[in-house]
Amino acid sequence: MSKNLNIYRQCHHKCEECGQNHDLLVHHIDQDRSNNEFSNFKVLCTSCHAIVHKRICNIHKMKQLYINAPEQLTFNFELNAV
Repeated sequence: MSKNLNIYRQCHHKCEECGQNHDLLVHHIDQDRSNNEFSNFKVLCTSCHAIVHKRICNIHKMKQLYINAPEQLTFNFELNAV
């Protein structure tokens, strides 16, 4: 029996984010494809998988921006009197 089939069975053949039951993939939580520990897997549909990777990509971009040019990061807050 394949490792993916065991993983799919563990999550009842559903995306662990949205519950969709088709177009499923196995995602490596820590992004290390060589870490094949069962606890490092998460079953996601293709849509949720794309969203997760986009978030990860955005986090890496923000880290790089902060490392390379922290003065470019500005935050504007408006304080409204109550």
